[in-house]
Formats: sequence, C-alpha cells, structure tokens
Amino acid sequence: MVAPEEDDNSNCFFDFSLIEQFPVPGGELPSLDTDFQWSSDPFPDSANLSKEFVDSLGKSNTTKEDESRKRAHPGSCSDSKACREKKRRDKLNERFQELNEMLDPGRSPKTDKSVILADAIRMVTQLRNDAAKLKDSSQDLLVKINELKVEKNELRDEKQKLKSDKERLEQQLKAATTYCGPPTAFYPPAHPVIPVSTPNKFMPFMGFQGVPMWQFASPNAVDTSKDHSDSNQMTMKSRNQNKSSANNNQAVDVSEWEIVESIKPYLFTEAAMKIKEEELNSTISKLEKKISSLKESLANEESQKLNAIDFLNKEKEARMALEKNHDSLKEELLQAKQNASTAEEEVKTQQDMNKILQEYNRSLQQYNTQLQNQLFTAIDANKHFVKEKAAILENHITLKEHYNFLQQCCAQTEKISVLEHQLAAANEKLKMVDLSSLEIRRKYEDQKRIVSKLEDQLLEAGLLFEEERLRAQLLKGYIS
Repeated sequence: MVAPEEDDNSNCFFDFSLIEQFPVPGGELPSLDTDFQWSSDPFPDSANLSKEFVDSLGKSNTTKEDESRKRAHPGSCSDSKACREKKRRDKLNERFQELNEMLDPGRSPKTDKSVILADAIRMVTQLRNDAAKLKDSSQDLLVKINELKVEKNELRDEKQKLKSDKERLEQQLKAATTYCGPPTAFYPPAHPVIPVSTPNKFMPFMGFQGVPMWQFASPNAVDTSKDHSDSNQMTMKSRNQNKSSANNNQAVDVSEWEIVESIKPYLFTEAAMKIKEEELNSTISKLEKKISSLKESLANEESQKLNAIDFLNKEKEARMALEKNHDSLKEELLQAKQNASTAEEEVKTQQDMNKILQEYNRSLQQYNTQLQNQLFTAIDANKHFVKEKAAILENHITLKEHYNFLQQCCAQTEKISVLEHQLAAANEKLKMVDLSSLEIRRKYEDQKRIVSKLEDQLLEAGLLFEEERLRAQLLKGYIS
C-alpha cells in the first residue's frame, strides 16, 4: 500500500469520490485502534467461494509482486485494487446473505459469520437426525406391513376354512332335507283280535299316525318279507286260543303276550323315529344358527379385510410420501454437506483474508485521520455559523415582538373608540331612564294620595256602619 504524503495540499491514497463507493463497515468510519473489526453487513451464501478466494489471493499476490517490481501509481493502481477488493467483499456479503436466508427465511439478517456458520452446522445435524428418524420410521412401517401381510394370510386361511365348513354344512342340510329313501311298504291291516274276558288283560294300544320316519329305523325292523307268515301264525294261534279258551286261561295270556311282543318292535321303531326326528330338528336349528353366525362372521371378516386393504393402501401412500421425503431430505443433506464443506473452506480462507483486510483497515485509518482534521475545521465553521444564526434569530425575535406590540396598540385604539361610542349611547339611555323615573315617581305619589283618601273614606264608612248597627241593636232592645 502506498502511504500518503505529509503535505496538506497533496492528494491522499483515497479520493473523496472514490471513498463514497466503498462500503464502510458498520455504516460508520473505523476507529483509530489497530485491532481488526469484522464487517457488520450480513454475509451471503458460502457456495462456490473457494475458487474465488483462491483467485483473489492469487491476484493479491501478483499485485504485491507487481508493486515490489514497479513503482506504484497512486491513481490507477489504488483505484483498480480498491474496486477489486470492493467487488470481492460484495460477492462474499451476497453469498453469506443467501446462506442466512436459506437458514432463517423471513427473519432479520444476521451480522456475524460465526453465528451463520454455527446455524448451518446446526441445520446439518438436525437434517441428519431427521433422516435417521425417517429411516427408523420407514423400518417400523416395513415391519408393520409384514405383520399385516401375515395377518392377512391368516385371515385368508380362516376364511377358506369357514367357507369349507359352510359348504360342508350346506351339503349336510341338503342331504338331510332332500334325501329320498325307498318307497314305503304297504302294511296289511292287522287281524282283529277276539276279545277275551280275562282278569289279566292288557290295555289296548292307541293307533299312531302314519309319519314317514321309517328311513331312520333299523333294516330288521323295516323288513316286511315275513309279515304274511307272522300273520298266519297269529291267526292260527288265535283260533287255537278260541278253541281252548274255556279250558286253559294260561294259554290265552301267553297268546296275548306274544301279540304284544310282536307289536313292540313297531312301537319302539316309531318312538325312536320320533326321537330321531326331534334330534334332527334340533340339529337343523343349531346348524341354521351356526350358518347365520358364520355368515355374520364372514361379513365381519370381509369388512375387516376391506378395512385392512384400505389401511394397507394408506400405508403404501404414506410410505411413498415418506420415500419422497426421504429422497428430498437426502438431496438437502447432500446440499448441506456441500455447503458445510464450502463453509469450512471459507473459514480457512477468511483467516488469509484477515491480513488483507487489516491492510485495508490501516489505509482507512489514515484516511480517517484526514477526515477528522477536516471535520474539526468544519465544526469550527459550523460553530461560527451557529453563532451568526443565533444573532439573526435574536434580531428576528425582537422585531417580531415589536410588530406584535404595534398590532396590540392598534387593536386597543379601535376598542377604545368603540367603547367611547358605547358610553355616549349609554349616557343618553340613562337620561331617558331618569326622565321616565321622575314621571313614575309623580304618578306613584298621586296614587298614594288617592289610596290614603280612600282609606279615610273607608274608615268613615265603617264607623257609620257601626253606629247604625248599634242604633239598630238599641232599638231592638227598647222594643223588646
């Protein structure tokens, strides 16, 4: 850097027109101490800054070498270097500002680079944690999906079993309701038994209705091939009983017992058929109830299956959305990693830039000393101007007060003239009032006199009235 000359009339390192183009850190002039101060402007995004920093450092080194070899011209060299430095700083500020907007959109921009870098690192760690959480949630969803698939397969197996049970029960019902056996055999009417009057006679059996329940009886009971032989034997026995009824009552009892024994199988078969019919009716009712319950369970299972399918579809949609979010988060993570790497590189390059900025700060401090000298002169001129302004204001205030006093005097003279006219009119009114008051007094005195005369007359009239009343009383007294 080229130091300015000591002469007051000579040009310094930076001209006034050139200084107006440079952004002063913090919006104010830097102090005279040698400590370096960071710029208070918000820094932009840190993407793709390493190349520019390398280029800037290379350019700065080349400019230093050129300055060491050639004699520095304070006009062109300083202007070009300052412009390049300004452009570099503007680019840095813009990119850090973009990074700040990416981290905290819609908020006030931050001014510290370390805070911005800390926010970027925090955002990267947060994105990594979110990605890990999303991975865990996706794994949990996969486990749940597998469990639901297993449950779905179990429900399918149960449904198949229930369908097979339903078909089997329907087949049993069809077999029970639609089974037709062989045609019913014709039972010949039994021969009438001759009644015998014996003391040990059994009770007659009532005739049962012809219920077609023979298909449930045993085949021996249904067999009718020996009915004719049995009926012939029965007739022969009955005839023999009729012949020997008078001689042997014991033979009659034996024949009746044989008849009862021959009828018993038919009676037992009919009772068993009735019991079997009742059992079948109960089993049919149970089967119908079971079928209704199975239908309800099938309907419930179908509804559950539909709900499970809907749930699976929703989970598939959620999984697709999670996968999309996962992909977007991966991309954001990659971008954040790239930004973090570039930010780390920039942190290293900032240390190199610190030296360059310190040199720039020294030049600004030199310029600051000159500006302070000019500021002192401007302050002295301003004080003189303030004094003159105060004197002018005092003169103006006195003139204004004099003008206001004159206006008040004019207004008071006008008021005095108006009051004089009002006083003359009031005097005339008073004169008129005095005349009217004298006339009123005269009238009042005349009325007073009239009133006194009337009062005297009233007294006289009253006295006369009293005298007349007394006379009348006296006359009444004399008369009485």
